[in-house]
Amino acid sequence: MPIVTLHDFLTEEEILRAIELSDHAQIRDQIIVPNRTRIDRALGQENDTNYLAYAVEYVLREAGAWGQGLHDRHRKCADGFREDPDYACSDDCPGRLAAAQDVEDDPE
Repeated sequence: MPIVTLHDFLTEEEILRAIELSDHAQIRDQIIVPNRTRIDRALGQENDTNYLAYAVEYVLREAGAWGQGLHDRHRKCADGFREDPDYACSDDCPGRLAAAQDVEDDPE
């Protein structure tokens, strides 16, 4: 049986999004189900969406990534945005959006 990693069937953005989600049901509904055809093709078989969601949750927990909130890359974007509002890896970067919200909420 071949070893499969998350990168074999999820994009970097999907992995980062999974880190931010709170449970396997959200991973299933927001990542696995909408991309099921591509994921099944990447893995070479039809897969149970619940099983894959649990597997993603397990891998992230074991890696210590679960519950980190913003991934390190996006934390850097948040820090960079505070210095330069045009700095971010993308317009919808979670770090940029979080930093923008912080700026809006700051009464100074």
